[in-house]
Amino acid sequence: MHLAPSHCFRSLPVDRWNKIIKAVISLRDEIKIIFTGANRDRDFIERCAEGLDKNKYEKALGLKSQELLTLYANA
Repeated sequence: MHLAPSHCFRSLPVDRWNKIIKAVISLRDEIKIIFTGANRDRDFIERCAEGLDKNKYEKALGLKSQELLTLYANA
């Protein structure tokens, strides 16, 4: 999931993202979410993931385009 767009006013509020993420995780027990974004998005992503089981998500921040493509190809 890429939560933080290039312009801060284009994103949903933290509480709405949190509800969406919880709904996605509740669909299947084996779901693990990978959050992507820039390093500067770390605080926003951590607030959006607040209260979630840390085993249900990972943060892949600051990756270059090729690294992201490799991540997606192996997901």
